[in-house]
Amino acid sequence: DIEESILAMQWQFNGSLIYYERYRDTGKRMYLKKARKLRRYLEQVQARGNPNVSFVSILQAEEGSIQKSSTVEFIVSAYDSAIAIIVAKGKQARVEAMANERAGLVLAKLGCHAQAKPYLERAMWIYRHQWGATAKFEWLQEVSSHFLYQPHPEGHNPRGEELVGEVLLIGGDDVPAF
Repeated sequence: DIEESILAMQWQFNGSLIYYERYRDTGKRMYLKKARKLRRYLEQVQARGNPNVSFVSILQAEEGSIQKSSTVEFIVSAYDSAIAIIVAKGKQARVEAMANERAGLVLAKLGCHAQAKPYLERAMWIYRHQWGATAKFEWLQEVSSHFLYQPHPEGHNPRGEELVGEVLLIGGDDVPAF
């Protein structure tokens, strides 16, 4: 069925993310209503057993993050759960990177830069080393550079880690050090 193809699900997912972000930026409830409608549709598709909707958990975390009663701990927990679900399904580097990116950007907008940093570093690492999305890596590096990086004097790196941008990687291609 074309309505439940991976491409159609991606469009629905991306549309919902855009509406959540527009609501976050403007406070206009019409965006929230549209985001929720798309999220509910994807949840129904997932309930019917469609394997193409592993990203629904990201939308559920987005929903939780906009609630006025949500604490930072709740938001972190919601995104951690979404990321765990995606990782458990395996071979979904792009979706895992998107979940980490969303978690980091949402936390950064709340002013929680220390909590945002590991998510953004992980997203950048996945984009660059697992998915090969160099432009996405560079964009995310640029938008988060004001709080993400702590410069290393004259490129000095006493422990011998590889520097990617200025993100430390332990042992070369390992996961970024948090």
